[in-house]
Amino acid sequence: AGWLAPERLAGGRQSRAVDAFGLGCLTHYCLTGGGHPFGARYERDANVARGVHPELEKLERVSREAADLVRALTKPDPADRPTAAEALAHPLWWSDAAKLKFLCDVSDRVEMEDREAGGFLLLRQLERGALSPRGSRGVGGIGIAEASWAGRLPPSLLQNLGKYRSYKGDEVRDLLRVIRNKSNHFRELPRAVRDEMGAPPEGFFRYFDEKFPRLLLHAYAFVKENCAHEPAFRAYFFPNDEAEKEAFSSEASAAMAKSAERVAARAEARAAARAAAVAAAPPVEDPERPGA
Repeated sequence: AGWLAPERLAGGRQSRAVDAFGLGCLTHYCLTGGGHPFGARYERDANVARGVHPELEKLERVSREAADLVRALTKPDPADRPTAAEALAHPLWWSDAAKLKFLCDVSDRVEMEDREAGGFLLLRQLERGALSPRGSRGVGGIGIAEASWAGRLPPSLLQNLGKYRSYKGDEVRDLLRVIRNKSNHFRELPRAVRDEMGAPPEGFFRYFDEKFPRLLLHAYAFVKENCAHEPAFRAYFFPNDEAEKEAFSSEASAAMAKSAERVAARAEARAAARAAAVAAAPPVEDPERPGA
């Protein structure tokens, strides 16, 4: 019990999305040693049919990326579930080195965005929901219940950061900047800081992943929605080398490419909408100087 998608239980129209639902349940079962996202055997089908949210606490302790993917695969509406090809592009399958590189690439992408026309629209998407509002006890999108990320870092690292530039603790863009800058200049850090953090890529990534447990997923969702069509990020959604392509059948590779094209098209459409909003905005006129 509990392996059938809600549309199958209801006898409705079925598609390949039923397999995605089953994949989500099976992934949970394998990674939790026999657990099921919809409860005990006798209640699973009823929970699925009612659209009850999956129980993912146990899986979260194993892998946050796995829990995120299972949550998507088991959504009640089949139209909301990722395809198998989309699931294969999920960060669950990335190495720590790839995860760190991705965060650095995101930092590069938004570094100067506030100087671009309409760049604030893209930055707004990155910052939306990332941190908890002041006075709130809710957990923000990067996985901490705080209005500033700076409090999660040790004084020794904060002191080092302050030597070179100022960082805004209430902006995720600056947290990504910290990760990028310190991974690139790791050997220049004081030995005590290096020893605490661990060397790039694995130790370094895991250090920040423990501090900000949903930062990677927050950044991934941002890129998937807004930047997946850009050359710097296409490699994260498309099979990008011959060895990777040869690991799949020609049919699977074609499906992955088609899926990636859909993701890229959605991101490109959002970019076009931002550009249109900027073009439609009234021009900003500089005030006249007295006596001019």
